[in-house]
Amino acid sequence: MKTTVQMTASHDGRMFAPACPPPLIDIPAAGIDVCPALIVIRPMTGRYGRRTEGGMVVLHAVEGPTPSMRISRRLMVYYVGLGAIVAGVLALGFSLGSARHSEPNVAGVWTTAPDPDPCLGPTFVVQQSGAFAQIVPLAVTGPHAKLRVRGDRLSGIVQCSDGSRVALNALVSVNPRRLRLQLAGRPSVLAADTGKPVPQAGTQTLPPTSLAGTYQTVPASPCLGANVTLGQRRGVGRYRVADAAGTTVGTLAFNAATGAVNGRVQCQAGPTVVRLVGGALDRTVTLAIPGPRNSLVSQFELQRTRDSENLYAAFFLAVAVIMLVAQLGGMLMPLIGQPRVMGEVLAGILLGPTLLGAVAPRWESALFPSDIIPYITVAANLGLIFYVFLIGLELDFSALRERLSQTLAISSAGVAVPMALGVLASVPLYPLLGSPKAFVPFALFMGVSLSITAFPVLARILAERRMLARPLGVLAMTCAAIDDVAAWVLIALATATVGGAASNGVAETIGLTAAFALVMVFGVRPLLARAALAVGETGRPPTGWVVVVFAGVLLSAYVTAEIGVAIIFGAFVMGAIMPRHAGLTEEVTRVESFVVAVLLPLFFASTGLRTNMLLIDRPELLLITIGLSALAIVAKFGGTLVAARVTGLGWRDSAVLGSLMNTRGLTELIVLNLALDLGVLTDALFAALVVMALVTTFMTGPVLALLGCANELTEDAHPA
Repeated sequence: MKTTVQMTASHDGRMFAPACPPPLIDIPAAGIDVCPALIVIRPMTGRYGRRTEGGMVVLHAVEGPTPSMRISRRLMVYYVGLGAIVAGVLALGFSLGSARHSEPNVAGVWTTAPDPDPCLGPTFVVQQSGAFAQIVPLAVTGPHAKLRVRGDRLSGIVQCSDGSRVALNALVSVNPRRLRLQLAGRPSVLAADTGKPVPQAGTQTLPPTSLAGTYQTVPASPCLGANVTLGQRRGVGRYRVADAAGTTVGTLAFNAATGAVNGRVQCQAGPTVVRLVGGALDRTVTLAIPGPRNSLVSQFELQRTRDSENLYAAFFLAVAVIMLVAQLGGMLMPLIGQPRVMGEVLAGILLGPTLLGAVAPRWESALFPSDIIPYITVAANLGLIFYVFLIGLELDFSALRERLSQTLAISSAGVAVPMALGVLASVPLYPLLGSPKAFVPFALFMGVSLSITAFPVLARILAERRMLARPLGVLAMTCAAIDDVAAWVLIALATATVGGAASNGVAETIGLTAAFALVMVFGVRPLLARAALAVGETGRPPTGWVVVVFAGVLLSAYVTAEIGVAIIFGAFVMGAIMPRHAGLTEEVTRVESFVVAVLLPLFFASTGLRTNMLLIDRPELLLITIGLSALAIVAKFGGTLVAARVTGLGWRDSAVLGSLMNTRGLTELIVLNLALDLGVLTDALFAALVVMALVTTFMTGPVLALLGCANELTEDAHPA
């Protein structure tokens, strides 16, 4: 049966009936009603050809599959192939990784007392990133070494305090923690772990300029009591020691260049006068009472305290500096075609040991003293929680309806391919840079770190290039939205496996997380929708509802933390289930300016203070960093490009979409900080992945310009 309909042809190849305004429909869309009031084309399923007769176009049915049918078959083959390949790679990666082991943990503050080694001294610090370790001094002067860990062996060349260089071989004992040190030409020395926290890798702790102040003894000293005060005396580097009652009990001499401290005090227990030796770093003075034959009678620390007014003042100064530097970085980035947020990220990193701590360590120590770091961390996490909530709030799930099949096909490859390759890359990385955590959480976090697309950074890139309203920009945003949701789910899964619990414990955590999500969707969302209706009636939401929403953000973060997944997952879910009502959303998002301008830069600075790219100081680590960056680009860009071509986009549009989805930025830093806090990533691997995040984000602008997207895309993202 042939169905013929006459329609007038327009100059651009579109067709319209005489009584309908042009343009009406494209020829491939001939299965819809043309003009319901005049002409209804029934049935219009099938493939249609056309011919022109006297200025009119005649459509006639032709046997054969429709374009949509061909695309559906193509997608079916695509999903089967993608699923099989990804499942195979994941199975291979986890199978090979289960037989791999990370190197034993040798990081610690070690002591060789009561027989101190003349090269290493009485106390030395070992910092470790997998198979790569280093000895760093506790004071300005002291031993340095780059070491390799191979099983129960620790080896390398040590530069002693006197400048001499000797070979070191050590036998590692895990239980109890001991190091049997053998330096060339010297008798072996046994080192014991003091149990003190290991200073952050790459940071340089400096002696204070003065010891004057009030200190708390940890643990409480039977000789000096619980608190002492050091007051400046006449003469350079001499201090009066007073007990809690203000009575002078002795004197100390301090060398500000080396941090060395020595002196004599009278103990509270009696008339005994004892000698004190030790050193001062930052706000801590470590002292020991030596005994006969280099033995130690006792050892304790003086931790400097200050009143709340001075503490708050130091915190406010640090916040002001962070805000101003972040604002400056944000202003400079658009000049080189980069989004402002990346300038703020870079500013935070440069405030840490990567730049400021390397060229002006005194300034870094003065701006960020150790006692205000916890306050910066708390404020940074508060900002991070609300920022992730705003990310969830920005997701527009309604945009998925128009191109759901295409969006799902592209985003699935954009997540699955990098995830699989990240797990596979974890197999050789785990013995080299793995932490003491198990392989599964390490591999999952590696996969997630390669799968991330920074939804907020991508939105700003599209807006600055006037691509946000273009078809390809809309497609990129919807794909990034699905990637974001998938990433947070994978983060929750990876976090659940970190504790090393049995499989039933992991299943319980996943079940509780799913129950939490269901309660939020079917319990909390209806309540918020009712609040949105109340807003529609009054025009503006009551302050109480806004407070309820903000409290819900914090409570959601608390619940997910108690479940055993990341606190940011709860905040994201709270944002995702929020009803998109103009009045309520506008009131809630008023907090965005404060979060972005004040709290978020604190997160960047907190990240920068723990990121030291100078740790990538060995050829192996440099090659690993380059390899991870290349793998991330190939996995994300390549996976997205192939998927876009399969769904019908042209090569150029597919390449543009691939470069956009390769943007990692801020979301990547959130994931990396979480993995570092959980002990899954080591310091050197963390630094390498931060470099990867910066490279893949900064390259987006130049790649888009190379593809002809300097201002806006001229091609529609319709299937080719």
